[in-house]
Amino acid sequence: MVSLEATRHEVEEATSTLARGLGASADESRSATEAVLAALEHPIILSARAPGAACRREAPILLRTEDGGLIEGVLDLAFRVTDKRGASWVVVDYKTDAQLEGKQAEYENQVRLYARAVAAATGEPARGVLLRV
Repeated sequence: MVSLEATRHEVEEATSTLARGLGASADESRSATEAVLAALEHPIILSARAPGAACRREAPILLRTEDGGLIEGVLDLAFRVTDKRGASWVVVDYKTDAQLEGKQAEYENQVRLYARAVAAATGEPARGVLLRV
């Protein structure tokens, strides 16, 4: 995991290391670097980097359902924003699938549940966002 403020050099080092460990080619490593750099410049990520935005990454979540069941997971990113309506959370789930078809509803449900868990834990509204990388 790289910092949300990572430089190109830091991203290149991280992707190169991971590529070697996975047996990926140099082209795949370069493609991963470009994908990460593009994601770091996405408006959602820029908002997470804003001064004062409380940010959580790779945070475990737990949600008790109405029927008493438990849903657990690890959210990719959540950050708190404050605007004229007050404080709320943005919960971001990264997806790297080449094709989202057939999985879009599943992914939307997942991020919706993560947002519910964050709202329950913080007592503040939360919305989910899928970010395709």
